[in-house]
Amino acid sequence: MKAFIFDMDGTLIDNMSYHFRAWQTVLAAHDMHVPLEEIPDRAYGKNNESFERFFGRKPDKEEILAFNLEKEQAYRDIYAPFLSLIEGVEPFLKAAKALGIPMAIGTGASVRNTNFVIDGLNIRQYFSQIITAEDVINGKPHPETFLSAAAALGVKPENCVVFEDVLSGAEAAERASMKTVILTTTFSFEEVSKYPSVIKVINDYTEIHAKDFLV
Repeated sequence: MKAFIFDMDGTLIDNMSYHFRAWQTVLAAHDMHVPLEEIPDRAYGKNNESFERFFGRKPDKEEILAFNLEKEQAYRDIYAPFLSLIEGVEPFLKAAKALGIPMAIGTGASVRNTNFVIDGLNIRQYFSQIITAEDVINGKPHPETFLSAAAALGVKPENCVVFEDVLSGAEAAERASMKTVILTTTFSFEEVSKYPSVIKVINDYTEIHAKDFLV
């Protein structure tokens, strides 16, 4: 059996720039002024991991909880007027569902942000399993998110195709022994195509069809 595992941010929706703007806004509120172009190098994985990269220390439980609420609310406020799927996503998901391909979301986003997207765009019916930041200990590039999604789907890791947009996601898929399709929403073709697990790099989902991955 083949299965599809989708990252969410930058993969189903083109929203990473809004996350980076939210990071910049909240960091500035904490007297840390980081140029926008430097944010992507540190803002990936779980928020507590990103926090440590920016501040150079581990946050305590109460501090990261408050910071998470502040940052993610800023993100939702900034992105809400622009919430939309990447071109071709829904036809691709419909085709995969018609073919009986089990699908999951494996995201580093919070449950609240995940629900904000999948319910706001009415795509929950396509995914039988959803793994979020709250479901794992280790964020990407650790393979835990994708391995948990494969286990939840009941499919061997080597039979899963991951859809991703960032280098840490491609590395996580490679470490999970999964093949990867990369969206160029966040990084260029040259940056993401270097990973051995990458079988295709696309601009959007109009360039592929679900049946292509069944061979």
